[in-house]
Amino acid sequence: SMWGGINSRKLEDRIRKVKKYNLGVEYIWIDAGWYGNSLLPCPDEHSGDWGTHAGSWNINTLYHPDKLIDVARTIKKAGMKFILWCEPERAVQGSTWVKEHPEWFIESSDEGWKGTFLLNLGNTEALKAAVNLVDELITKLDLDCYRQDFNMEPITFWENNDPEERKGITQIKHIMGLYQFWDTLLEKHPRLFIDNCAS
Repeated sequence: SMWGGINSRKLEDRIRKVKKYNLGVEYIWIDAGWYGNSLLPCPDEHSGDWGTHAGSWNINTLYHPDKLIDVARTIKKAGMKFILWCEPERAVQGSTWVKEHPEWFIESSDEGWKGTFLLNLGNTEALKAAVNLVDELITKLDLDCYRQDFNMEPITFWENNDPEERKGITQIKHIMGLYQFWDTLLEKHPRLFIDNCAS
């Protein structure tokens, strides 16, 4: 695993060293931190403001001026496969998607989740945007594995958005959308491996 906030040149150097010293690595996994609009360099794997950019899923060109294209080429040249981490269902206040499409998101009734939003995969346009986002990453970066994370507890988001007479419907529609999301990606990319994780 390599941190996505490390700049492309350092990532490429690490990948070449993995190959040079024959460490037996099959997949290079680029983790969180590759996205967003931060204007501050990410000093190391354990700090930086990457967590405040969920929902701004553009590749950060401060860290990756070529939008990870050279990293992807270096991985393939080294004879390895590429895993990229993403978390399309979670967004934070002020992120690109929340600002541009607030109608795609639902909020929790729990004050502890204030400022965090859940992409409503029961919303057709939100679902389409999630598919398009990940499809484009897979295509442009020639990903072999898409790693989907989920750093939130969704139940209070779903319950807060149910009509009184239809308890559970928001959750049902979200999960149906999630399955459609994965099915669509696999239709478009039959050899794709999907790694689903969640904190």
